[in-house]
Amino acid sequence: MEYTVFITKESDSLWRAVVQELPECKAEAETRDQVITAIKTRLAELMRYTEVIRIEAPAPTMQTQSLNGEVGYTTFEQEWPDFGAFRDDPTLDELFDDIERRRDAHLASA
Repeated sequence: MEYTVFITKESDSLWRAVVQELPECKAEAETRDQVITAIKTRLAELMRYTEVIRIEAPAPTMQTQSLNGEVGYTTFEQEWPDFGAFRDDPTLDELFDDIERRRDAHLASA
């Protein structure tokens, strides 16, 4: 398997490597070559005791109501398909506040 590894030079004597898909898989070393060797070793150790499986679980549903009063049910993924990718975005609250203001203005003018 291939993994994306972020390698960062922290100082003159410290390099850090982190596997993107496995943020708990980290290594530090004095040189770039050493940190690459160390992260490969760490990844091999981790994979030796890791099992990759797929589990299917039902998506939770939520009740929705359209502007004309019709009630329906949708999954979270249908309503907010990109929410997970942006959950740590520092501007997310500001975006939702703007959405609510626009929605409220639209409802008030209807």
